[in-house]
Amino acid sequence: CFLRHLSEDAAFATLAQAAGLLGTGALAAYTILHNLESVVFMVALGLSVATSVQVGQAAGRGDAAEAVFSGVAGLAAAVVVVGVIGLGLLAIAPQVVAFYSSDPALIARAAPLIAILCVTMVFDSGQVVLGQANRAMGDSWGTTLAFFLAFFCVMIPVGLTLAFRTPLAEAGLFVATGVGCATAMILLGYRFRVLVGRLG
Repeated sequence: CFLRHLSEDAAFATLAQAAGLLGTGALAAYTILHNLESVVFMVALGLSVATSVQVGQAAGRGDAAEAVFSGVAGLAAAVVVVGVIGLGLLAIAPQVVAFYSSDPALIARAAPLIAILCVTMVFDSGQVVLGQANRAMGDSWGTTLAFFLAFFCVMIPVGLTLAFRTPLAEAGLFVATGVGCATAMILLGYRFRVLVGRLG
């Protein structure tokens, strides 16, 4: 669990440092949207904990079908709820950014990025639910490896490439976050399937 948090935290810290190197405007926009993403993530985190309880109980009984149902239901709930929240934020994007700053230039720069954030948050919600579900079945190293590969080996290189070698700048950092979270979601989903298969 420590290594999982280390790789994920290091990856996001790297993207934050990259935003700073892009300039003050990029850093301000990135900070606002990352804070917004973190707040919404708390919703997904709560649903992931509830999912882990249900999956853990099913796994304890050796009930593979119930574990699958609980995992999929938790995943669907998180994706739908976060998706709806994202659409709501997108509908009032300038007002959301204006809550953080009254600078018209910063609002104009950050508000369009919420469209990317809407997609990123959906993948982020999915990966946290699947990660918790896997840990509820006693998995440690497999889940940790998935997080390391997705965040450290995929998200960081993609983010740095898009931020500094394309015109995307800080938008590229959020695209990379989405790619990293999507990769984590795929790897963790596969791991979930393997773990459930061991239940019989």
